[in-house]
Amino acid sequence: MAEAKFGKMGAQLKHGYNSATICESNMMMDIGIQVMSAGEKLTFNEQAKEVAYVILTGEVKISWENNTEVMKRTSLFDENPTCLHVPLATEVTIEAVVDSEVLIQKTENDTKFAPKFYHPEDVHADVFGGGVWMHVAATRTVRSNF
Repeated sequence: MAEAKFGKMGAQLKHGYNSATICESNMMMDIGIQVMSAGEKLTFNEQAKEVAYVILTGEVKISWENNTEVMKRTSLFDENPTCLHVPLATEVTIEAVVDSEVLIQKTENDTKFAPKFYHPEDVHADVFGGGVWMHVAATRTVRSNF
């Protein structure tokens, strides 16, 4: 997979896990990007943290508790994401169908809850700031699941 810059990370993304922040920081979350090659398969099982897996680009099969879904996205700016949100101690397997990037966000939480898979149609997108500063700045899309 060709390396590319990603926002404020300020460095080339490498194959594997690219950490952006850790729980011990002010963010109080582990956030990183898992860069995967086509055909690669990884298993995750966080024993003390809830986890959200969000497709940034590419296509992956994601499996948990006898469920499998496909997460696919060609543009993180133009398309709503798919996301799997699981409680601690939930085994999740991700298999890359094509070269892919998956955002992994973890935080400490010992509350058990039912895993939830969000499809693009479950995500609400609002555009704010349009027309500000002669249409050259401040426009942003905010995506949420309410």
